[in-house]
Amino acid sequence: MLTSSPLASSPLADSQVAPVHLIHASSHALEIDGLEIFAPRSEPKAEEPADEPQTGQQDASRVPQGAAVTLGGKTLFNVEASIGTKSRAERAAEASRAIRSAATNSQIPLEDFRLNDLPNNGVTQILAGEDLLIAVTQADANVAEMSREALARQHLEEIKDGVIEYRNTRSPQKLLAGLGKTAIATLIFALLFSLINRLFKGIDQKIESSDRFRIRTLHLGRREVLSAQQLTNYLIRFSGLLKIIVLLTLISIFVNTVLSFFPATQSVSIGIFSSIFSVFSQLFFGFLGYLPKLIFLVILGYAAIYLMRFSRFVFSEIDKGDLSIPGFDRDWAIPTERIAQILILALFAVIAFPYLPGAGSDAFQGISIFLGILISLGSSSAIANIIAGILLTYTRAFKLGDEVEIGDVAGTVVEKGLLVTRILTDKNYYASIPNAEVLGTTVTNFRQGGSMRNEEDEPPMVFVEVGFRYDVPWQIAYEILVEAAKETKDVLPEPEPFVRNIEFAEQCVIYEINVFTNNFRDDEIIESDLRRNIQGKCYERGIELAPLQQFTVVRRNGKSTSTMPRSLEQN
Repeated sequence: MLTSSPLASSPLADSQVAPVHLIHASSHALEIDGLEIFAPRSEPKAEEPADEPQTGQQDASRVPQGAAVTLGGKTLFNVEASIGTKSRAERAAEASRAIRSAATNSQIPLEDFRLNDLPNNGVTQILAGEDLLIAVTQADANVAEMSREALARQHLEEIKDGVIEYRNTRSPQKLLAGLGKTAIATLIFALLFSLINRLFKGIDQKIESSDRFRIRTLHLGRREVLSAQQLTNYLIRFSGLLKIIVLLTLISIFVNTVLSFFPATQSVSIGIFSSIFSVFSQLFFGFLGYLPKLIFLVILGYAAIYLMRFSRFVFSEIDKGDLSIPGFDRDWAIPTERIAQILILALFAVIAFPYLPGAGSDAFQGISIFLGILISLGSSSAIANIIAGILLTYTRAFKLGDEVEIGDVAGTVVEKGLLVTRILTDKNYYASIPNAEVLGTTVTNFRQGGSMRNEEDEPPMVFVEVGFRYDVPWQIAYEILVEAAKETKDVLPEPEPFVRNIEFAEQCVIYEINVFTNNFRDDEIIESDLRRNIQGKCYERGIELAPLQQFTVVRRNGKSTSTMPRSLEQN
């Protein structure tokens, strides 16, 4: 139950000071401006002797950890204790608002900032005129390890100093000075902005005018990586990016400087500068901390590069025939070099992974696992094709330039990749066959690389079946077929064409003329010329081909096609 305190009958009660009501005398609970305050008893507590040493833990516990009371972005003092349901932060926020309101009110002179001590209640009020700024309790004094009156007096002086500085910095003279400084800073900013634009414009002109004299094409070994024109374009783009960074830096400095000229925006200026400085300091010290790992990665990268160069040198020597390894075919050199380089890169990537920035973070590991799952689920067919491409390389089924038949596709091998084999067909279009499909089907190789692998190997053959009547002697038939073959374009004189008896048909004897050629891509043209020459030789000798005679040509895939030739007219 509330009871009126003795303060109500004192002369202070006639003033406009915030009323104070005693709630419970035993607990010294007070209500100030509607705020319930549970202040400790005013009796001093028994303290340890002054000459008794204090432990480091006790000293550390007395380090101020309160909430800051601020004015104009500057801290005046800290609130170290909570009161009732009011936390330190809430007390500090209310005090900051009250002090700022009093500082901006020019009707309150500095002499009106005073103390109002309530010894019976254990509270000392700091007032501005009749307005309460903050109430200093015994709990605050206990935390500060000084008397309540001394702490309140110290806070009063800190408030007065803050109000003086706050009012002085916001005077009309200070505002005019800030405007003058802003005008000077703007002129300097415009001058620097113009100079930077001219500087980078001159740099771009230098780059464009000297590309033929100083900028050269970038080569990696014998390969052209970047042309001179591409390097020039990249340098110009880099110059433009650097120009944007410099201008943005200049603009941020200008804005931050102008904001610092005015007291109302000084806190914003300090915040911007602190944020930028914090970011750059974190980057700098983070770079310093990462520097040992970076040096290791650079050394590791150079080791990988030189190891890849060594492997390229070894396999190039094998490919040229200057170095031979028993059981290792020369055709394996280039594919093996590529596989070796991939393995070297994979090995060094595994070694370098723990030294990458953020490699130990949960986010980095989660992304790595996610990408691994995606690759494993989505690249099963690609991996199968890669493995098939490696197996095809070492089985020596074919090589570049070979005339092959893969399934229903026939043509010249023009590319052997890890994923697909590319073939140029007789109709001059490209067919790409997945390596897994190539490995799972029959591959017929008619010619190896445009020439025989060994001198004893015979060239591929083209053969045509022809029927002669029974009244034509076999010697005449042989002579006609051989002469027609020798007059056919692209037929090799060695080995010589030869004839075989195939079948005794109902009305004729079927012979097979076999010829050799190195131009197997034009086998259809050779077959057509051979038929024409056979027909011409028969016409010259007056020999009539069998009416039901068929030209049967065996194609590359082993399938036979039959055509009925036009019969010779009777003489």
